[in-house]
Amino acid sequence: MKIALLVRGPIRPNIEAVLSKVRVIKKEIESKFNDIDVFLSTWKEDVLGVNDLLRGNEVENVFFLKKPDAKFVYEYLRTTHLSGGQTAYNVFLQYYMSKVSLDLISSYGNYDFIVHSRTDLSISLGGSLESWFVEGVYKTIHVPGVDSGFINDQFSISDTKTMLSSWNYESLENLRELISNSEIPEHILWNMIVSRNITAEISGYDVWELDPNRHKK
Repeated sequence: MKIALLVRGPIRPNIEAVLSKVRVIKKEIESKFNDIDVFLSTWKEDVLGVNDLLRGNEVENVFFLKKPDAKFVYEYLRTTHLSGGQTAYNVFLQYYMSKVSLDLISSYGNYDFIVHSRTDLSISLGGSLESWFVEGVYKTIHVPGVDSGFINDQFSISDTKTMLSSWNYESLENLRELISNSEIPEHILWNMIVSRNITAEISGYDVWELDPNRHKK
């Protein structure tokens, strides 16, 4: 089985912190599946540690995306915040980066499953690893109605078709509509999943923690 591991987001707090998280989840996956490619997607403007990253051999593929201009995004969205208070620009960046990165991975190779994580997320699936790989099911940390009122948008595993469909807002116009109708960022993902009749389920894990130093310079 061929697997793509996507780790996306800003390089924070530094490149070594990001790579340490990649090592953990990659090692776990390799214990069961030996064909895995690592993709790191970040902003071109985020140059911290790039030379070290490119000289190393831990990440086979790096996407440097140009960050959309904040003024343009705010004018296009016609709002600065979601109704729940989150900054609309940051939410736009999250979904924009995810879709572009997943589309690139899809065109890059014939992967059976995609593991979708963040640069600042420590994750270990432990003995539950194999339960995460189910064809046609979007697996994540929590979903509405099962110990939570919303879906987790930080980590997920699914077959490539399901992953792409779950994060495919189709057009900027649709993304604008989704943002304007969502109270929190997670509602955008959930609305896309529900509208496409995708089954979303939880699986177990040993560690799930955002880096407490992620906002430090």
